[in-house]
Amino acid sequence: MLGGLARQAAEAAKADRAGAALLAAVSNGLRAPLAAAKAAVSGLRSGDDLLTADDREELLAAAEESLDRLAHLAASLLDVSRLQQLTARTVGDRVELHVIDHGPGIPVADRKRVFLSFHRLGAPGDPAGVGLGLAVAHGLAEAMGGSVEPQETPGGGLTMVVSLPVACARPAAEVSDARRIRAA
Repeated sequence: MLGGLARQAAEAAKADRAGAALLAAVSNGLRAPLAAAKAAVSGLRSGDDLLTADDREELLAAAEESLDRLAHLAASLLDVSRLQQLTARTVGDRVELHVIDHGPGIPVADRKRVFLSFHRLGAPGDPAGVGLGLAVAHGLAEAMGGSVEPQETPGGGLTMVVSLPVACARPAAEVSDARRIRAA
């Protein structure tokens, strides 16, 4: 029992360190674009009559670029939070990975089409992705004797279930024999 508690404490400490590292990276990533956007907006609001139309356009472009960087950072953080909802379990002779999303989901009629190359269900003009992620995941899973299947997420959204066969571990002697043969 004490060994289990020690293992849980070690895992919690590792998660805390990862969270602290992520927070440090995020805070560093936020500083520069926030400062640039703030400076640009402050310059525009100053009411300085010495600013030319070109100066104002340059300040607006700087603010827009900084805000785009912040939006990109926010999207990246969302992706990280989604990865933390990545779970795994063994089911018989298979391993199932559940990638859980609580977004709008995918209509049942579109669930097979999402695995087609260059097929996207996003809103028109949405620049996110080119429609290869699920096609590649599906192809890799099938190449390894597995599958990728969409399922409803309880409470809304969609869960992609990646199912792969469990690889049998070879005995240590067999592994060292294989290394010796390759080395010869």
